[in-house]
Amino acid sequence: NLIDNIGPGFGAVSITNATYSGTGSPVFAALAWNGGSTFSGSGTITVTGNITGNAGIRTIAGSKELRVAGTSNLLNGATIDMSGTATITVPNGGVFGGAYGNINGTSANSIEVETGGTFALSSGSSNVSCNFFLNGGTLTVGGTLRILGIGTTHTLTNGIANITGALNLGPGTAGTVTSTSSGFSGNGILTIVSGTVYFNNSNSIALTGGFNVSGGNTTLECPVTGAPSVTLTGGNLIDNIGPGFGTVSITNATYSGTGSPVFAGLAWNGGS
Repeated sequence: NLIDNIGPGFGAVSITNATYSGTGSPVFAALAWNGGSTFSGSGTITVTGNITGNAGIRTIAGSKELRVAGTSNLLNGATIDMSGTATITVPNGGVFGGAYGNINGTSANSIEVETGGTFALSSGSSNVSCNFFLNGGTLTVGGTLRILGIGTTHTLTNGIANITGALNLGPGTAGTVTSTSSGFSGNGILTIVSGTVYFNNSNSIALTGGFNVSGGNTTLECPVTGAPSVTLTGGNLIDNIGPGFGTVSITNATYSGTGSPVFAGLAWNGGS
């Protein structure tokens, strides 16, 4: 255990089966964060260069913050376990992501992508089970990204979400997703799995793929272009804008609201 209570400026740091703790806020020029390793304590670890790691499990605990100011491809098979009130922040110029991997946390943990920062999943499948804040940053989804933490809060403010794969949002029955002044584009699929989800009229959705709801209550008050297909297999889509959709399929779900939409086709199945 290296107990850092001063916060030095280090060169490249490699940590495997060890603990880096303390109250310091160090700056690393690069980080190899491998399995069996833990960041704990308080303060902020800022990494200005590349972050790499193997496919094992690593932990960030206590109230430690990891600031990804460089480029991280850590999600190439890696698992990050978050506990306490630990956070991951992607500031201006930072890129966090990779091909696949999981981030396990609770409603006390969070990932925040600030203005100029990017969270990028290039391919494969990844699960994020903590609060997710797209605060002016960019979310790029080439694979399947599931942001599904039970009871978590996800806010997308002045953000950009480019979906060429699949983005699933589902914060559980006690959680919420609120999107403000954000743009969703691409030929992928946006699916609302659960929770209370609100797209207010400051957003724009320009998807040519799909817009799906399988649970929860989703309120749609923003323009929708691209004529995405819609598949409702549960929950309630509250349409207060009246978009032009492609083919709509609805099974065991509710389509409500004050909008006057236009459907290119309709499969209206039982329980709807």
